[in-house]
Amino acid sequence: MAELERLSDELIPGGGPPFDSVEELEEVLERYFAEVKDKGEPPTLSGLSVVMDWGRASILSFSDESHPLFKVIQKARRRCREYAEKYAYTGKNQVCGIFMLKANWGIQDTQRIEHIGEGGGPLLLINRQPRQITGGEVVEAELEEDDPLAL
Repeated sequence: MAELERLSDELIPGGGPPFDSVEELEEVLERYFAEVKDKGEPPTLSGLSVVMDWGRASILSFSDESHPLFKVIQKARRRCREYAEKYAYTGKNQVCGIFMLKANWGIQDTQRIEHIGEGGGPLLLINRQPRQITGGEVVEAELEEDDPLAL
């Protein structure tokens, strides 16, 4: 117990966990998950925070794999994430599930933009304001009449 309190005091300024062992934390978390399931409520990181008496940010940032509580906390986080993923697919408010995944697990939207030219070939970029570099200076250049870039 002393080891748990010492490590927890380092993680959470102002207090340690309200449990005496890893097994006690497991019991607290199992009761929490059973309770929210019975009520038809979602498991949340904020809910874990309340039952563990830890800050939500501490639960999210807990990454010391050598700590005795690491596996228990990671498993609880994965259960919350699983719910959020399922809700993002099937929930009445899918935006909420998507938000939870972004806010709690770093999921990001990505966008790929492709620019292609005529017939799927490379895109031809045309600078309609020709310039010429002469002796380190940029000078406006004139296009010849037969130049394909001339308008």
